[in-house]
Amino acid sequence: MRKKFIPVSIIVILLIATGCRTNPDPLWSTIGASPTQSPPETLLNHLAGQWTLTGAFGGTATVHEIDARWVLNHEYLIFRETSRDRTTNGQPAYEAIVLLSENPKSRDCSCLWLDNTSPNGLSSGIVAHGQATADTLPFLFQYPTNGTLHTTFHYSATTDTWQWTIESDQDGKHETFGRATLVRKRKRS
Repeated sequence: MRKKFIPVSIIVILLIATGCRTNPDPLWSTIGASPTQSPPETLLNHLAGQWTLTGAFGGTATVHEIDARWVLNHEYLIFRETSRDRTTNGQPAYEAIVLLSENPKSRDCSCLWLDNTSPNGLSSGIVAHGQATADTLPFLFQYPTNGTLHTTFHYSATTDTWQWTIESDQDGKHETFGRATLVRKRKRS
């Protein structure tokens, strides 16, 4: 039994040391890879794809990459947002994984936002909700201790772009935290 434990331990240590991967991001490369059905007719369909975000958040200009894909039998759209800015150790200055859903009949939409600014995304119990219109996905995050955050995505079918605004209401004070434009990346021919 001890002889089996040593080789298995070495394999586990090697996998951890090498990051368990040959692909830079094996989990992300398989998400949404094999759709089993067509996505529902919702505004979220227009958000699926790869985007470049340019804008300013908290007064700081930034550029992010967004990769949005349908997952879980096209019930949710997951997007991964990564800033081009890097920390001193080479990691993205900002990174988020966001789950979005829209009921095709009622137009109710929901959003779970997890990012590298806080480890409390799952424990806070905050899922944003809103009511989609023909071209807008509004999400309202209600925080128990410090107000609300309005995150709104507005789609332009003419230009195939999204305008994104983030506004806060805290203690009766309304502020715009950020504005950005998402432009779809074109496939190279």
